Formats: sequence, structure tokens, C-alpha cells
Amino acid sequence: MHTDRHPASVDVWLLDPSTTPIARIAARATILAVLGDAERERAAALPEGQAARFVTARALLRAVLGERLGVPPQGVPLSARCDVCGRPHGRVRVGVEPPLHVSVTRSGPLLGVAVCADGPVGIDIESSLTVGAAPVADVALTPSELARYRRLPATERASSLTRLWARKEAVLKALGAGLDLEPSRLDLGEDGRSACVLGAPAPRSLGRQAAATGSTATARGATSPTATAAGAGGQYSERGDPGIVLADLDLDPGIAGSVAFLAAGGSDLAEPAARGLVVRVHDGAAALAP
Repeated sequence: MHTDRHPASVDVWLLDPSTTPIARIAARATILAVLGDAERERAAALPEGQAARFVTARALLRAVLGERLGVPPQGVPLSARCDVCGRPHGRVRVGVEPPLHVSVTRSGPLLGVAVCADGPVGIDIESSLTVGAAPVADVALTPSELARYRRLPATERASSLTRLWARKEAVLKALGAGLDLEPSRLDLGEDGRSACVLGAPAPRSLGRQAAATGSTATARGATSPTATAAGAGGQYSERGDPGIVLADLDLDPGIAGSVAFLAAGGSDLAEPAARGLVVRVHDGAAALAP
């Protein structure tokens, strides 16, 4: 392990479907041409609106990775395979060395992709209107989180719950846990930022017992004026490995977004939870411009 104590670095591209015509983008022949056969087949099986989001998000991921790797978007080696059913969905993997870690969010108010060379990453963006209309608090919060949520003034509950749910989703994506780990077992602590798992065993994808303990630390600020990296880290495993670092995205009112970074034992980040997380936010529409 290297001793260079640099913060983890994540690049994020955001695209707003309310101002960018993703249906027209997804229908462009040049966009469809960059997708692989499995991606086109998956898009064809989705309802029209979901298909447009899937195609646009996957094309955006290919565009930014192609620029980074110096290859055409269609030449980026992407794969996605569910560990449970074997179908082509779930965590997206990039077949390059040294590894690049990516995460995609496409069901919320914004489309987003995150790219990180330092370790596994997760991104999620949620709308307060959508979260408020679902029974999220009752099914996704731990008992202590639910108690804190119910103590909040009514005027603060929607924004607080949306922010907490976006953080949880981002952590679950970074862990690659999928449905193996119920959100109600993932406790983000008093400040909503330190990750620990309640109960045992840990998800199969983690391959080890998880400890129900957590610690917090302040993350450094982001280099982009549109991103806020006011995050914290939490111990996740009983082996004392470096844990989760969270950073909130600075988005419009009524929208919450978060990026989670998981430092593996072999990372060259010394004490990443204490070193922080730098998030750089870019214009996704510009990356897909003809």
C-alpha cells in the first residue's frame, strides 16, 4: 500500500431530462451505434420512457469513458451481469487495467454517471416528491433513523428523508450489495453519513461479516462550484478496513444527490475517511453533443 494521503477523486456528469430532449438523443443513430448488442437488447425490452433514459445514460457513460481512455465510445469494454440471476443488469464494470469504477443513476430527476480510479463508487439522485409519495421511512430506515426522522419538524421531513435515501442508495451501489442488503439494515448514523450494517451476515458480495459500528470524519470540499463534498467516512467491516466516504451534491431545491466511495484494503488511500472526497461535476449534455 502506498502512503500518499491524497483524497479520493470522483468525476460526475449530470444531465437534466427536463431541459435536455433525451428522447431525441436516444433516437439518434450515432447514439444507438455506440451501444453494444446486449445494451440495445435491454433497451428494446424497456418501456419507451425508461428506454430513452437507459440509452442516454449508457451513451453518456461510454462517451466520458471513451474520452478518458482515448478510444471511441463503442470501443469501451463495458459489461453488466447480475450475480444472482445472470442477466445483463446490475453493476456496470469496465474491462480495463488499472481498473476504473463507475456508477449510473437514471431513474430520478437527473441522469448521472460517476467515474473513479481510486475504488468502487456509487451515485444516486432522488426527488422529494417521489420519495415523499412512497413509504420509504417505514421500510428503509433503521429503528434509530426512524426515531430521529419522527422527531423532525414536519417542514423538514421531506428534504431530510430524500437526502438520507439518496445517501443509502449511493452506499448500496458502492458496496455492490444490490438486494442482498436491505436498506433498513444500513444505518448512516446520527449525522446521516457514517455507514454501518445492523445484523449478520454481511451481503454475499462483501464476503465477510459486517460490524455494527461506525465513525465519522470531515471530507474536503469539491473542486467544482456545483459540487459539495461535505461528507464523512464510516468503518464498515470488522477487519478495520477503510470504509465509506460520502459526499452530497449541491442540486436544486427538492432534489438530493449523493456520491459514495468505498476504499478497499488495497487502496493507496491512507485513512481515506479522514482524507476526504473530491467530487468534480461536469455537464452531461455537453458530453453528448453531436
